[in-house]
Amino acid sequence: MIRSLLSLVLALHLLPVHAQQEAHPIEQEMSRCTERNSSTLGMLDCAMTAYERWDAELNAVYQELMANLPSAAADQLRDSQRHWLAFRDAEFEAIGEIYGNQQGSMWPLIMAGARLDLLQQRVETLIEYRDMLFPDQ
Repeated sequence: MIRSLLSLVLALHLLPVHAQQEAHPIEQEMSRCTERNSSTLGMLDCAMTAYERWDAELNAVYQELMANLPSAAADQLRDSQRHWLAFRDAEFEAIGEIYGNQQGSMWPLIMAGARLDLLQQRVETLIEYRDMLFPDQ
């Protein structure tokens, strides 16, 4: 019962933003990983791996945009990214304080899901910029 609840909670945090779109490969791998590793520790390991992959994706898409944008747009994106990183750090602290003080084994999973959501949303935003501006790449 608890495992099913934890799997459901984590899965809800990892649903694609647009249900009609195919899930990103990182989401697909996360889903497969949590199916193979249904313990709390296993799901946390899956979340950590997904976080690392989303972070690498964030950096790759950001660098791709920076390399292809005109100078003024690149400057704006750089400023935006710096502000987003400060927001992310502050939000992660808030998430840690809110969820980290709760009792029970599901809260670390919920905290990991909230952090993943935040990072995934930023990556998806940058991907939308890239795909709109450079559809042939």
